[in-house]
Amino acid sequence: KDEFLEAPRPLEGVTVAVKDNFCVTGTRTSCGSRMLDNFTAPYTATVVERSQKAGGIVIGKTNLDEFAMGSGTVDSYCGPTKNIWRSGIKYKLKTKHGTDVNDGSLTTEKLADSWPVAGGSSGGTAVAVAAGAATVGLGSDTGGSVRIPAAWCGIPSLKPSYGALSRHGLIPLVNSLDVPGLMARNVQDLQIYFDALHGRDQFDSTSVDL
Repeated sequence: KDEFLEAPRPLEGVTVAVKDNFCVTGTRTSCGSRMLDNFTAPYTATVVERSQKAGGIVIGKTNLDEFAMGSGTVDSYCGPTKNIWRSGIKYKLKTKHGTDVNDGSLTTEKLADSWPVAGGSSGGTAVAVAAGAATVGLGSDTGGSVRIPAAWCGIPSLKPSYGALSRHGLIPLVNSLDVPGLMARNVQDLQIYFDALHGRDQFDSTSVDL
């Protein structure tokens, strides 16, 4: 059977940014803390595994407040995460068909004496998606940790109902409240990403089929 004749997977070739409190086999998972600087995960979180099985390409782990406890992504041992907006970085606008709207000379107005934070605790993922480094991203949300940075970086996000996405492999802040959350550049991509990840997981007794 010719694998190239098969229907493409829903995330085929899509770049994925993963918050650094999700385990990925053979990869350092620090939770933004020096305590875990030398911890290498022995297994992969279910939502990361399902991202990969759906064709997604994990391009890297992203910064967060230490142990996901914060709302600015400023309390990581790696240092703070700067918001892409008001950064002074040049950018280019494109239509949905890929044609240029401007010549790439536009810049976001830089603040003279300071810079805006990305929001948190999933600020690294939010900036990666907002900057176009990743198409979709994984964060974790306990009390706003996906929704806050997504709003501050100008992208849509989704905090699913508890149990909709497996928490297996997500290093917890509060077990009874933590959920994996999603970010993307548009709502349609959020739906596609969520559809690829949700469902019962034998490794998480609180997960459910929808």
